Amino acid sequence: MGVLNCYRYLFYRIYTWNSRVWGSEDFPQYNALLGVSFLAFTNLITILVVFELITGLRLDMPNRLGDFGYVFVGALILLFGWFLFVKDKRYKRFGKKFGEESKASRKSRFVWCLLYVILSIASLFIFIAILDPASR
Repeated sequence: MGVLNCYRYLFYRIYTWNSRVWGSEDFPQYNALLGVSFLAFTNLITILVVFELITGLRLDMPNRLGDFGYVFVGALILLFGWFLFVKDKRYKRFGKKFGEESKASRKSRFVWCLLYVILSIASLFIFIAILDPASR
């Protein structure tokens, strides 16, 4: 399964869970979009931190722009996700693609998704903690 397909599956799982728990009135497609975009944003920040740890070079373009830089990058990720998942109700097709999976496949994919979520958030905090605060 490719990276994009993994994000589609994660989007599908968040969307179906949100739909089941709160219904369609809660806009589950946008909640799933926010969840996947947040994880993509944490991955991007983690990559920048790891790059700095390895090379000693700091890529702080968002920092130079202030808070606006982070908001801008986050908005770009959201926009990209909207085109990939929400536009023209593309998320409806994910149900056809992933809805027929076996229980074993669903359990396996769920474990991978859970691992991804936990490691994405944990690695961000771990690498930031490792990074020398004096260099900031």
